[in-house]
Amino acid sequence: MICEACQQKLATVHLTEIVQKTKRETHLCEECAREKGISYSPQFTVKGFLSGLAKKAAAKPAAAPPRAEAPEPCPSCGLTFAEFRQSGRLGCPTDYDHFEEQLVPLLKKIHGEEVQHTGRVPGGVSERLELERRIEALQKELDAAVAREEYERAAELRDRIKALRAEDA
Repeated sequence: MICEACQQKLATVHLTEIVQKTKRETHLCEECAREKGISYSPQFTVKGFLSGLAKKAAAKPAAAPPRAEAPEPCPSCGLTFAEFRQSGRLGCPTDYDHFEEQLVPLLKKIHGEEVQHTGRVPGGVSERLELERRIEALQKELDAAVAREEYERAAELRDRIKALRAEDA
């Protein structure tokens, strides 16, 4: 971005003024900013930030994570967890159960807290499963509404469940 005052040098000082809900930005080079009486002393620089990080990292060596004992190979396909880590692929459906202790933390790290393997769903079946999941969620909501004695809400939910079940038939 070029300096708005001299139209020649690179703007390194960026000012934002907000007066009566009107925002005005000014971009000046260091020289023009000094001429206009704007005190400019960079308190934060990327170089300074990165060198500070490097100093902290050098001062405090990272602790090695505790190594868990490697699990036995899968009894069905013979895949080891080290082979899975290298290839990124499991060998058979049994691997999900066999390596569960190692997979769950890994999957949580990748996908967040909700970890549940559902596998692939053939075409046509997915719509039915989605409908069943919606009905199941509404049923839970219905039970909660009844528990809170919100009978009008419960009746609405009951009617929605009936409509979805009729759709399924």
